[in-house]
Amino acid sequence: MSEYSLQVPLDASGIDDYEPGRPVKVVVKTQDGELHSQIVELDDKGRGAAKFAFEKKPGSAIVMAGPENASDYEMEGLRTLRVNVSSRQWTANALKLRPIIITPYYWRWWMIWCR
Repeated sequence: MSEYSLQVPLDASGIDDYEPGRPVKVVVKTQDGELHSQIVELDDKGRGAAKFAFEKKPGSAIVMAGPENASDYEMEGLRTLRVNVSSRQWTANALKLRPIIITPYYWRWWMIWCR
């Protein structure tokens, strides 16, 4: 049973030519180097969330959002959106981050990557 959970909201609603059906990959790299990933299907408005469960407190972590067809390891070297999570943010067993805003620049770059 998982004791800790992390919710990573995504928001691509500011993209004028947004088309539903393009998933986004979210990868969490914990302080011990473990990679956890999920593919997130965004809704018609460009919103969605990844939810991760951990058996132990993950401590500091890096959260990356990027093209859905990149491997977990490729995500570290790509132009991804990143959020640093400090170990101090884990004041409870559940942590919900602020939404990661996907800008048109990244959205278009990821489309090129997917081709």
